[in-house]
Amino acid sequence: MSGTVTLALPPTTGLMVPAEAIVDTGETQYLFVTKEGGRFEPRRVHLGAHLEDRVEILGGVSEGEAVVTTGNFLIDSESRLRAAIEGQTSGAAAPRDPAPRPTP
Repeated sequence: MSGTVTLALPPTTGLMVPAEAIVDTGETQYLFVTKEGGRFEPRRVHLGAHLEDRVEILGGVSEGEAVVTTGNFLIDSESRLRAAIEGQTSGAAAPRDPAPRPTP
């Protein structure tokens, strides 16, 4: 059995972003805010209502800030990879070449 439900709610105003801008880890939700110099800053956000393909942002980003709406999966993957690499090399000596190479 199925049905369609329509709710008559009073109009409200709020900050909405495309649903595809949200990265949801299951425990936290965040999005990427664009910064100068082609950089991106991850921001943890608190979500409100979902309306079709848009999501209400209750906190974590302000009106007027530009957010990444496509390609955020690539940015997330690269940032996680970079953090993993930096975590492995921080505090450790740079890897040495195990054997000297012959000179031509």
